[in-house]
Amino acid sequence: MNLFHLAVGALIGAAWPLWSRIRNTIFLPQVDLGYEIHEALSYNHTTGHFTFRNIRYAQAPIGALRHAPPVAPAGTNPEVQRGNESRICPQASQDIPGTTEDCLFLNVIVPRSVFNRRGKCKADVTLHFVMANDVPGAIVDKESRFREGLGENVFVSANYRLGRLAQLEPSLAGELGGDCADLGCLDRGLAVEWVRKYIHLFGGNGKRVFTIETSWS
Repeated sequence: MNLFHLAVGALIGAAWPLWSRIRNTIFLPQVDLGYEIHEALSYNHTTGHFTFRNIRYAQAPIGALRHAPPVAPAGTNPEVQRGNESRICPQASQDIPGTTEDCLFLNVIVPRSVFNRRGKCKADVTLHFVMANDVPGAIVDKESRFREGLGENVFVSANYRLGRLAQLEPSLAGELGGDCADLGCLDRGLAVEWVRKYIHLFGGNGKRVFTIETSWS
């Protein structure tokens, strides 16, 4: 074997690990919601799921919107959002990291196979609200429990206001729906509307949304 073949063999051997990494790289997709472009935060190679984290489903409930019914997002945010910041609605315990009143966000976990077929095949959607646990009302990081049985479905989990921040201003009491006793209920209702309107962009079927409420400890 001459020096040329040895050199070529050495180059191939050196480049192979890099090529393997490039071949196995999953590029994180972006979804245009109209009011913002949201990029998947991560891809789980084991389960084959994209996670879109902290997607805004309502305007920040602060200022004039504090103690008021939730309002759908408006305008256009030119910056691509990745949702890598912590968003937890204020709790009874105020020492939880990541707590903020601007907390009306949701997560979307979608199988790569479903996302790649969006527009052709619409998967069922499970919308999850946490009713009570160590951080009630927050998007919890125990979604692995749902990934295992997710199959070809889309999973959504949403934050909503609690406690004193869920109390409606007396002057706006007439705006509560008949089945709603507080703003947290209205937040959940708007999250359902968001899913019905936008989940097709992730491969889900907005007409087949199954809502569950659980208590995790």
